[in-house]
Amino acid sequence: MIYSMIRRGIRASIQMLLPVVLIIGIFPASVDYPVYPIRWTGLVPSNHPTKPKSARSALIVSPNPDRGPIWLRYLTRLVGDDWLGADWMYIGLGEYRYPALDDNGQQLYVTNPHTGVKTPQWNYTRFWVDPGPALLSMSDTLWVWGFDAGSHTVYADNILVDPPARMAPPDGVSAVGKVLAVSGQTITIQDPGGIRSSVTVDPYTTYSFPNGEGLPRPKDGIWLSVSWLSGPAGLLGRYDGFHGDYRGILRLDFSQP
Repeated sequence: MIYSMIRRGIRASIQMLLPVVLIIGIFPASVDYPVYPIRWTGLVPSNHPTKPKSARSALIVSPNPDRGPIWLRYLTRLVGDDWLGADWMYIGLGEYRYPALDDNGQQLYVTNPHTGVKTPQWNYTRFWVDPGPALLSMSDTLWVWGFDAGSHTVYADNILVDPPARMAPPDGVSAVGKVLAVSGQTITIQDPGGIRSSVTVDPYTTYSFPNGEGLPRPKDGIWLSVSWLSGPAGLLGRYDGFHGDYRGILRLDFSQP
């Protein structure tokens, strides 16, 4: 009798949950909210405090109408997009906690105006992205060093992300421009003259991000490599440009409309 009640309860739960999942999953195809092949920024569950986003991380509305294939929109609506482009998955009961850093690379604190008590701020994540193309945001400025193969194609050895605005590129830079698109190990940039270049990276390409961004994976904790699936060179690597902070409705993140 108890077994029968449990079985009926599970069946009823599935029957109630399935229509909700199907209905909510359809919204990305009809509701006009930004889903672009570039990193989601600033949209995270309210119960997961994160560091304030810098100017380079502000949400930028792209003129690109491509929202990605419908199956990807549906899947990310359900399970989130923080795993796209990820190289590692944290194995633990909760998400991995690490310090939120300011622009100088120091721990962020919030001071209570009444008591003066400082509270450290933390970031939380289940997936970790190694420094790479998945962490680029639209309109980031890149300085690229590498092999110029001609026809505006560069095989990158080193990439500097968002250098100082008033600094001119040094001699020897192979390509300069703002990020237009990211797909797998290919980055499309456009220089001030409107000329587009294709930048190809590989696992040996090094990156220099602004302080507090593009950090290497922490050494503590247990991490499972998922780069073969979702990393830039993985089976779903072509979608790494859709990497974001959204966790999906099945992970109880209702921050998206």
